Amino acid sequence: ADGTKPSVKYYVVAPGHSTINILLDGSLYKTLHAESVVGAYGFILKLDIPLTLTSGRHQFSIFTVNALGRPSSQVGIVTFNVRGTTIQPLVRYGQTTQYVVKSGDSLWSIAQQILGHGARYTELVAANISAHPSLATAPNIIQSGWTLAIPAP
Repeated sequence: ADGTKPSVKYYVVAPGHSTINILLDGSLYKTLHAESVVGAYGFILKLDIPLTLTSGRHQFSIFTVNALGRPSSQVGIVTFNVRGTTIQPLVRYGQTTQYVVKSGDSLWSIAQQILGHGARYTELVAANISAHPSLATAPNIIQSGWTLAIPAP
């Protein structure tokens, strides 16, 4: 926590001239624009945690966005627990396994089976949006044979 407003800090490296979308629990939280530099640009991103969040696990997903407004690459995931006024960051650094989608699967059922709770399907969206951009607008539509990255539980 940082002063009276809880926050987490995350080091981000993004291409110069890029737009960065930040999702909180799967919903757009903030849009930023990286410095107008050539090559990659690194900076510390301070993510203020809304005081209205309920207790439990939450997640910021950070993506660069291409010129068409579609996610182009995942920059990072910051998972944290809220317990009353206490914030416990659980930053993950790309520890993933893979899962091949079968007929009848849904992101909810995969999250339930592998991550322990169906509501964590947003973590699957965040981890796979660059490989399957349609997840940004239709996360309920997945196809048999897709290989999904599964974030560490």
